[in-house]
Amino acid sequence: MHHRQKPSRNELHKRLREAEEALIARRRVIADSRIDARKTEVALEAFGLPEHEFWQLLYECVQIALEDPEGCYRQPHPAKSTKSKDARNLYMWAFVVYHDERDLDIYFKYCLKPDSSGIYYLHISCHESE
Repeated sequence: MHHRQKPSRNELHKRLREAEEALIARRRVIADSRIDARKTEVALEAFGLPEHEFWQLLYECVQIALEDPEGCYRQPHPAKSTKSKDARNLYMWAFVVYHDERDLDIYFKYCLKPDSSGIYYLHISCHESE
């Protein structure tokens, strides 16, 4: 899927709901974590959290973005991930949210990967927004 213009509010809302459902169902993976164990460690260390709290942070970010999908959306560059084998040819959804408890603007980016068991949240990036 290529977006040359900003996706509609309805599409953004749908993609965030799919991410939310995948996170709740624990259908979640860190892109290429099987190949690059360090990438998993970096993701988890980004906020100094144990793994279960890291996934909770991502869930909270999705919840915040659902309040204003259009205002939080950021056009990812490039739109397709070519660095991660798991995310190749999948559209990346990127958002910046203000997280009250952390008093931070947080940028997070993910892909949605269909599978026979449902849609997976494929983690690409999460860090303090620059």
